[in-house]
Amino acid sequence: MWIRKKSRKYNKYYFYNEDTGESIWKHPKTNFKIYHILIKHENSRKPNNDYTYEMAVEKINEIINILEENRNILDFLSFFMKIAEENSMCSSFKRGGYLGTICKNEMLKEFEDVALSLGEDEFKGPVSTDSGLHIIYRSNNN
Repeated sequence: MWIRKKSRKYNKYYFYNEDTGESIWKHPKTNFKIYHILIKHENSRKPNNDYTYEMAVEKINEIINILEENRNILDFLSFFMKIAEENSMCSSFKRGGYLGTICKNEMLKEFEDVALSLGEDEFKGPVSTDSGLHIIYRSNNN
């Protein structure tokens, strides 16, 4: 697995593969992409709505139910992106919730642990972080 480390000599980040020992400066290519939907609440970092925590839990569970009901549609990625555009309270909503490819040590630990553990075309939620409640989706769509 690739992890992000900081070079003491050059004072910048690089990527290290724990399995092979390989080190590279540019972000490694991976075969999956991470998308998410974020619902913020009054206790989250930089809240931008009037949702209480309970309201956020209700909203995220409604979205999870919609995703689960439509899980078997042919182009689930496009469906997820549409739901993210309509509901996510993260600026990534403009990209359908797309966050890019991720490596270990790049995101909030709670988020990263779930994202890196997901199987191909799986989603999980709610995942609670300081930012709010997330639904995280791993796509293998290159």
